[in-house]
Amino acid sequence: MNLRDIFKKGPRIWFDGHEKLYDVDSGKADVHPLSKVFMFIPFAVVLSCMAILLATFSAPPAMHLVKSGLASIYGSTESLKPVVEEPLFSDVHHNSKYFDSVAYLKKSGIISGYSDNSLKPDDHILRAELVKTLVTAKRQFPLVFNNNNCFSDVKTQWFAPAVCLAKSKGWIVGFDDGTFRPDQTLTREDAMNTLVKAFKLDYYPGDVLEDEESLSQPVTRGEAFQMLYRVLQL
Repeated sequence: MNLRDIFKKGPRIWFDGHEKLYDVDSGKADVHPLSKVFMFIPFAVVLSCMAILLATFSAPPAMHLVKSGLASIYGSTESLKPVVEEPLFSDVHHNSKYFDSVAYLKKSGIISGYSDNSLKPDDHILRAELVKTLVTAKRQFPLVFNNNNCFSDVKTQWFAPAVCLAKSKGWIVGFDDGTFRPDQTLTREDAMNTLVKAFKLDYYPGDVLEDEESLSQPVTRGEAFQMLYRVLQL
C-alpha cells in the first residue's frame, strides 16, 4: 500500500509525532509551520525564567519583594519572631497602671513627655504643668500676647498663656499675695478642685483615684494624668 492510498482522505495528514505533514500532491514531507512556534516556546520560557532570576538576585530590594510575596502565599520558612510593641515612653510600659490614661492622652496630643522620651510619672506635678495640661485637654490654644502678666510671678514664661487663660476662665485662683507659684507642687485635692471647676462638674467622681485616703498628699504626674483621663471619659 502506497502513501497515496494511506492518506487518500485529504491532501495533508499529520504523522510522525504530529510534527510533520505529507503533501500527496507534491510528494514530499515537511515540517508544519506551527510546530516551529511550539518548539520555540519552551526555550522562551527557560530564557525568561533565567532573566527574572538574574534580575532578582542582582537587586536585593527586588529579592526581598519576591520573598515577601512567596511567604505571603506559601508561608514563611523562617521562624516567626514575636512583635515587640514599643513603650509609650521609656518609663511607661504596658504593665504600668497609668498605661491606659497615658496612651489616650498621648494619642490625643495632650501630653508629649520630655525630650529624652520619658514621662516621669512618679514625679510630683507642678502647678504650671497641671494647668498647661488641663488647657490643652480643653482644646484651648491661648496666645502669649493676649495672656500674660496675670500674676506677679507669671509674666511671659512658657506656661503664662495657659495659666492666664485658666485664671480668666475661673479654673484657678492665686494666693493672697498675688502669686500663682507655678513651680510649687499641689495636692490631690487641689488637682480635683481644679478639674471640677474646669469641667463644671457637680461632684468629683469617686473612682478617679484608686486610692483617695490621702487627699493632702502631693499628686504625681501619673496620678494627675489618670485623673484627667477619667474625667474626660465622663
